[in-house]
Amino acid sequence: MMFKKMNLKNRMLISISLVTFLAFAITIAFVSIKTRDMAISEAKKLAEEMAFRYGAKVQARLEVAIDAARSLAQTFEGIKKSNTTSRSLLDEIQKQILERNKDFIGVWTCWEPNAFDGKDSEYANSKGHDNTGRYVPYWNRGGGKIDVEPLIDYEVEGNGDYYLLSKRSGKETILDPYKYPIGGKEVLITSLVAPIINQGKVLGVAGIDISLTEFEKLIAQIKPFEVGYGYIVSNNGLLVAHHKKQIIGKDFISRQPKDMQQPIANAIKRGKKFSLFNKATGINRYQVLTPITIGKTSTPWTFIISIPTEKVMKEANRIMWLTIIIGTITLLVLMVVVFFIARGISGSIGIISDELNEGTNQVVSAAGEISSSSQQLAKGAADQAASIEETSSSMEEMSSMTKQNAENADHANKLMSEANEIFTNANTSMTELTDSMEAISKASEETSKIVKTIDEIAFQTNLLALNAAVEAARAGEAGAGFAVVADEVRNLAMRAANAAKDTAGLIEGTVKKTQLGFTLVGKTNEDFQLVMKSTDEIGSLITKISTASSEQARGIEQINNAVNQMDSVVQQNAANAEESASASEELNAQADQMKALVNQLTALISAQEQMDLEE
Repeated sequence: MMFKKMNLKNRMLISISLVTFLAFAITIAFVSIKTRDMAISEAKKLAEEMAFRYGAKVQARLEVAIDAARSLAQTFEGIKKSNTTSRSLLDEIQKQILERNKDFIGVWTCWEPNAFDGKDSEYANSKGHDNTGRYVPYWNRGGGKIDVEPLIDYEVEGNGDYYLLSKRSGKETILDPYKYPIGGKEVLITSLVAPIINQGKVLGVAGIDISLTEFEKLIAQIKPFEVGYGYIVSNNGLLVAHHKKQIIGKDFISRQPKDMQQPIANAIKRGKKFSLFNKATGINRYQVLTPITIGKTSTPWTFIISIPTEKVMKEANRIMWLTIIIGTITLLVLMVVVFFIARGISGSIGIISDELNEGTNQVVSAAGEISSSSQQLAKGAADQAASIEETSSSMEEMSSMTKQNAENADHANKLMSEANEIFTNANTSMTELTDSMEAISKASEETSKIVKTIDEIAFQTNLLALNAAVEAARAGEAGAGFAVVADEVRNLAMRAANAAKDTAGLIEGTVKKTQLGFTLVGKTNEDFQLVMKSTDEIGSLITKISTASSEQARGIEQINNAVNQMDSVVQQNAANAEESASASEELNAQADQMKALVNQLTALISAQEQMDLEE
């Protein structure tokens, strides 16, 4: 009821402002939600990309160590099979590996009792041996220089896992972080171990020790959104590397919320990718867990990226508030504009109302003049002739325009046919380009595998060459061992040559396919240029057709006007005096009705009731 009593200006102001407010509110809510979703999505993508990238770096570092351990075990197997066992020879090999790999802190091997040369009793308590005489040397640089000392606790459950796990399983293993005394001080390390197998029996293991402190430099570089961080967790849930040094080596799982401990532990144990929103330290964070699989081991580690959600949402919140502020200011400005527009419209309608009121009075007086309509009969006949002439002229123009439209439409149809053929050619070119790129991708994968094979062979060839050199220095019956090693060197050299040849062929094919890809791209570009040219011509023709259609529409309008005039003249000619009188009476009645409508319009503008106007 209150709304009905308002004047026209206030009604317009309230209606338009309310609709505009609702539109702005919906828009701001939509933008805020979309911005938040985009910010979270981008943060997830960044975290996953960083976890994968840095996890690959850690994996590559560990792969070097496990490859070295595997090659060392295979070399020892070959020496054992050749029956040219020499502890000094194996010592020299381990020492040289340690010298050439500055990142290794220890290179070692541990053999079962009398499994190497059956001479354990002769080496008891000698350098690099304990009181058992077993071959258990540990070459390390813990004291600042390379030295050897015997392994300890290798038969003790728990402490001796670096030896016992791989020996019992016969598989490669990576140990969870542990502290081991090197050069008189304890160092947090991990061991990458490979079994030494002869005739299906595990005779011992070969291992490489690396310090886990080197991963701290990598972790220090990771700062997503400037406040996030990354860390490494071993298979049993221990923190291998973290930006907080005081918690390195402690359990990671127990630091998580209780409801998330089991899912996180399962993902780490099974080496599964996992992501979650976490509040372990009182701060909402988004975490991504990426598994790190090392060699042929079955205990993967995990690389984790953690990003505070508050930082992620900061930009989204800023955009939301900025949108609200801008929307509010715009709404206020719009309300002011609507106010002035409504006031202008209301004033204009008031003026029109006054003019209509005057017009009704004039209509009443004009009713008496209808009797003079008979004088217009002659003029109507002249108008009828003129209208017919205009109709004939318009029909000629319409005929010309219609013909031109038909010709343009035919030309446009031909151009569209040519454009379809060009699009077909472009689509074929893009298909060939896709196939070519897929071939390049497959060739690159094959190349990567072959290069890796060459790398492994080169490393083993180097070790066998060293063995051959040592054997050559020996005299007597040791010459038989030299023949075995030399034969292995030649076989490995042939494998390296074949792999290099395959690599060259694949690379050459990759280059050719790449060149073909660029050629196809050029061809596709030319096809699309032709399409653009045809499209321009079609646009020009459509413009002409539109112009002609406009002219045709105007001609039709003239015809309609002429016909209406002719009809009016005919009716006037047929009318008689009685109809003129009746029209005069009807005109007076309509004038009264118009005056009533003007009064209602005035009431609407001034917000007064019709009754008030009559009073």
